[in-house]
Amino acid sequence: MRTAILVAALLALAGCGMKPHFPKAPPGSPPPKTYPDPASDPKPANPSSEKPQ
Repeated sequence: MRTAILVAALLALAGCGMKPHFPKAPPGSPPPKTYPDPASDPKPANPSSEKPQ
């Protein structure tokens, strides 16, 4: 019973959301992209050109 509680506590601590420090981007790689990409984001429609009838 103690072993099960100990294993559960260790798994809970392991999944607490801490990021490891070892994954690094290779040198010369582009920076990460954000979403949405403003360059490819569609522009909103002009509301003054749409007139309700």
